[in-house]
This record gives sequence, C-alpha cells and structure tokens, in this order.
Amino acid sequence: MQRITPYLLAIYLVLGLAPAAPAVESGAWLASIQELYELHDPDLRPFLLEEMAQFEIAHPRNERVAAIWFYRGSLLAEKKEHEALASWLKVLVLAPNYEHAATARDGILRIATEKGKYKDTAAAFREALEELPVSGSPADRHFHFVEMLRSILHSGLHDAMIRECYGFSARYPADQRTDRMLVWQSDTYAAAGDEDGAVAVLRKTARLFPQSKLRPDMMRRRGLLLFEDLKKPGRAEEVFTELNETFPDHPAGALALYDRGRVKAKQKDPEGAAADYRAFADRYPGDENTLDVLFELAALTHDKLKAWERTDAIYEDIVQRFPDDERALGALESSAKLNRDKLKNLERAAAQFARAGELFPEHADAPGLALAGATVAKSKLKDLNLAITYWEQIRTTWPDSETARKATKEIEKAQKKLAEGK
Repeated sequence: MQRITPYLLAIYLVLGLAPAAPAVESGAWLASIQELYELHDPDLRPFLLEEMAQFEIAHPRNERVAAIWFYRGSLLAEKKEHEALASWLKVLVLAPNYEHAATARDGILRIATEKGKYKDTAAAFREALEELPVSGSPADRHFHFVEMLRSILHSGLHDAMIRECYGFSARYPADQRTDRMLVWQSDTYAAAGDEDGAVAVLRKTARLFPQSKLRPDMMRRRGLLLFEDLKKPGRAEEVFTELNETFPDHPAGALALYDRGRVKAKQKDPEGAAADYRAFADRYPGDENTLDVLFELAALTHDKLKAWERTDAIYEDIVQRFPDDERALGALESSAKLNRDKLKNLERAAAQFARAGELFPEHADAPGLALAGATVAKSKLKDLNLAITYWEQIRTTWPDSETARKATKEIEKAQKKLAEGK
C-alpha cells in the first residue's frame, strides 16, 4: 500500500482528491504512540518517528497533535538538534497552551545557546520567543511558524523548512499565502544546493497560481537559477524573454531584458547583448539599474566589439543623463582616455578632461583630471593658448590648491615661450 507522504497529500488536496479515511481512531493511535514514547527505548526511535509522521498526515488538525510535535523534538534532541528545534518551535507557535510548552521553550534555548551552532542567532531567538503571537487563526500561526524558520536561515533547518512548506500547502490549500509559501520552499531548495528542485517548485507554483502577484519575481528567480546555477542559458533566455514580454512594466520584467543581455554576453553574442542593454537603458530610463547597465554596455562595446566611437557615445549618454551622479566623472575620464589613446581625437580628449573639473569641482580627482586636459593641449596638440585656457580654469576653480600652483608655473612658462615665439 502506498504511503501518503506530505508531498502526495499536498497533491491530493490541490487536485480536490482526498486520501482514504484512516481506519484507526485518533485517540487510540495517539495513546499507542505515547506508550511507546514513554518506554524511552532507542531501538524504537525510527518506528516512532514514522508513526508520528503518519499521525500528523492523517490528523493535521487534531487538537492533541501538539503532543506529536513535542515527542518528536524530544526524540531528536540528542542527535538531530535542528529537527528538534523545529518541532519544539512548532509547539510554541501553533499550540502555546500545550502542557509541555515551557519545556519545549527551554529545549529551544538550550540548543540555541549551548550547542554553539546557533550562537549568531541566540539573541534573536530569545527576542522571537518573547514576541510570539498570542492570537490568530491556525493558518496565521502556521504561516508565522514557517516564517520564523525562514528567518533563522540555518542550513540545519532546510529539511524542516521544506517539510513545513508542504505541510502548510496541504493544510490550507485555499490560503492566499500558499504561493509565497512555495516560493520560500523553492528558496530553501536552492539554499540546500538543489537548484533543479528550486526551479521545479517555481514552475509548479506558476502553474497552480497563474494570477499570483509574485509571478514576475518567480519567473525572474527561475531564469536566474537556470542561468547562474544550472548553466542552462538557452532555457534562461526563454524565461527572460517571456517575462519581459508578459510583464514589461513590472520591475522584474524590466530587469529580464538586462538579464537576457547577460545571457547573450555569456553565449558569446556581444551584439545581441549590447542590443538588450541599450533597449533596457532606453525603455527604462528611470530604473535604478540604468546607470550600471550603461557602464556595462560601454565595457562590452569597448572590450568585445572594439567599437570605440559607440563606446564614446555611451560615455556621453551617461554624462548627459546623470550629470549630478559622481560616477559620471568616471565616464568623462574614460571618454577622455579613449579619445586620447584610441580615437586620436585629442581636442575632445582635452575637453573631456576639462569637463570633469567643471562638472565635479568638489570631487578629489577633478583637479588632476583638469590638469591632464591642459597637458594634452600642451604636449599632444602643441596648443599653448588652449593649455593656458585650461590652466586658468584650474586657478579659478581651485585657487588655493597645489594644482593651482602647478598651473600658475605652467602658465608662466607657456607665456614666456609664446613671447619668445617658440
């Protein structure tokens, strides 16, 4: 006979099916478990743990199921303290009036403080235990319990987290938070190193909850897992394309266009990547990531495409769009060097260096960049009058600086040469 696992039970409930009613009366079954538990026989531990799991599946809403959670914690405390902690925490959150709740609380604190494995979260544990909800529906309490497991973020609780997410979905299949519960489950699979499982849960969630508000974020998360963890760029690109086309105005949908560009860059399609980066920057000019994407676009056209003029145009786009952002100073510097070293447009190189000083006079690097502009005019263009103009700007902008003193000396030497007709 097939055993009804938590996973199968969740499927039954989602599909509107119901497992066969238990033949054993719950009170007698629980009494049997309690009698065996009180024997304290270690050889019975595996059997008892299975009996408890089956009891909870068969009677999830039984008012005495808290005893199962407490017994389970006690059986596991010696060798599987993470699982014990989860079981005892379940008692405190879902059944705070259970007769042994105080003992469960002591057990949790003992694990959190004495075992050392939760030393970084021991204080948070104490605070959380002091602020447990005193009211709320069973579904609210269960949700809060799973949320607490998630907030602890300990690898030893991964199995418990996945099991409890299944449990919540099985108990409350119509609850509007079930989609979020499944997203947490997917995150836990990923944290445990099972990225395939994480992707599978996200696909299932999208199928079961097509109208979920979390769907765009779920799709992007699935695409990132496929791209970054599972190294399946083709499938990731399909997900990002669908996401951007389906939810173009959602933040996740917008980022999907950039993500698709990253996939293309990884697949050695720099032109395709550049097109997606440019499309993102143009369609979503107000997005907080646009400036970073423009810098990535510039790096791509510079390093991979060797398209110097396109790269310079991107730097100019950055300066025009973000004139008040200090990172635009870096765009000006890069543009100046590109014109000096690659495009051989020395007039523009000098001007870009000088603009850095004009637009960002308070920045520590600005005087040096302005001085570099004057140097280009003097040494590369052999235009002393233009160099003097830039040096004068330096003296006006930073009159008491060391850079201004250097500019003054350069002006004196340049004027002397001009007077001598050299």
